[in-house]
Order: sequence, then C-alpha cells, then structure tokens
Amino acid sequence: PPVSDLAFTELLDEARAHFDGSELTVSTGKMRRSWRVIKSGLSTYSLQREPDGAEWIQRGPEQGARCDWYLFRLIEDGTAAVLSSARAAVIPPEGSMHERLQVELVFQYVATEIEIRYVIWVVPGAEGIRTQLGLRALAEHEAEFWPGYLVDSYAEKLSLDAKGWDRLAVGYYNDTQHRNSLNLPMLKEER
Repeated sequence: PPVSDLAFTELLDEARAHFDGSELTVSTGKMRRSWRVIKSGLSTYSLQREPDGAEWIQRGPEQGARCDWYLFRLIEDGTAAVLSSARAAVIPPEGSMHERLQVELVFQYVATEIEIRYVIWVVPGAEGIRTQLGLRALAEHEAEFWPGYLVDSYAEKLSLDAKGWDRLAVGYYNDTQHRNSLNLPMLKEER
C-alpha cells in the first residue's frame, strides 16, 4: 500500500502514537521511543525519558540504521522487507491490563517467505513501553526450515550506553529439577 495509506495518529490521555509512513514515535507521557523504517524493518533512533529529556539512544538520520530484530538465516542485515500494514487503536481494559494504545506494524520478507508482526503497547503514564515480535510463515516450509535455534535466536536489541548504571540481572539456574535442597537456590542474582 502507498505510504500515505499507512500513516496514523492515535491519542489516549497522555499516551500518543504517530506514524508518517517512514518514522514511528510512541509516548506514554513519561517515556518516548522513535523508530525509522529501514530496508530490513524498524530501527530505533531515540529512547527518551520525559519530561526531563534524558536520552538513552540518540542517532542521527543515517547513523546506526540496523534493524532492531535479527533472526539468524531468516532476517539478517540487508534482508529486504515490505511494510504491508500499520495501524493503531485504543484497546479497552482487559482483566488486570489497563486501557492502552496498541500499535501494530507488519513486515513481509519475500526472500524467506515470512512475516514479522511488531506490536507495541503504550500505556498512559507508564515508565516503559512493551514490544512484542511475532513470526509467521507465508508459505509451507519443510520442518528443517524451522530449526531448534529459532526458539532462542530472536530478540529485540537496543544499544545503550551503560556507563554509570547499576544493573541487576536475575535468572534461573540450569537443571532446576535437581536443585531441590535448601542450600541450592533456584534463582541467581548478579549486579
């Protein structure tokens, strides 16, 4: 579809989502993130805390234009994507989830016959922005096409300058079924 058909602006209280066909910006009122559509998908160029303006990623229009997702052998640097749909909508409260803006962009990768559905939840007043990456085959593939590595091989990545940050990492130990003694913790924390 033509880029002008994909443009939108959606508002919910202080939350906002705006897409002009080439750049997407979402804001909760406390956090703002901006992406640029590039050859292989979306590339984050700004992640900013509002209202003080603290910036974690600041790239110019042509700097570091790498796709935020990477799927080994399926979507790598330079794999061409076609933006097939872009939309935003207000989603009413569901269970314990607050009312939110939901932004969805769908990219098709003709060379590998797959589709990425990128979903962003923008909750008014929230300190962060939730993203989700969905993968769908556009054609029938042999079982070998979806190797076991795919389970753990895709993630969103953001390059942040971590100088001066205090980080806490939490994770499970391997082989938890044999860690059934009080002196063997299940979780490990590292700073």
